[in-house]
Amino acid sequence: MKSIFRLLQAFCPPQLFEEIEGDLLQRFERDVKIFGEQKARRRLVWNVTRFFRPEILLRNKFSVELNQLPMFQNYFKTTYRHVLKNKINFGFKLAGLTLALFSSLIIAIYVSFQLSFDKFHENYKNIYHQFELARREQRG
Repeated sequence: MKSIFRLLQAFCPPQLFEEIEGDLLQRFERDVKIFGEQKARRRLVWNVTRFFRPEILLRNKFSVELNQLPMFQNYFKTTYRHVLKNKINFGFKLAGLTLALFSSLIIAIYVSFQLSFDKFHENYKNIYHQFELARREQRG
């Protein structure tokens, strides 16, 4: 809960932060009584997220200068020149990156499937699988 207020403090004008934080905490305490703590936390996150509207964010002064566009233009120019000079090398790098991302995605999907196996049952932790029985029979 502290991290959500730190995020709010980073974007909120300093003169308004204390008042907004107080209102959000009062609403949170009321929601805990009505909905319970878990749903009240979700509602708190939603209320803080609603604060990040463009008209509120753009009225604040940013500490980071926004004139870094020439630096990014230079990065794209050098990358484009490198691609033109070394097309085969770029092709291998792009294929390797694509293969790595695809592999990690497949592995993540497989692990997610294995971890969610039989979770639709009410007492899924008490399910005894057939392969467990076969393995124990092989041992002795």
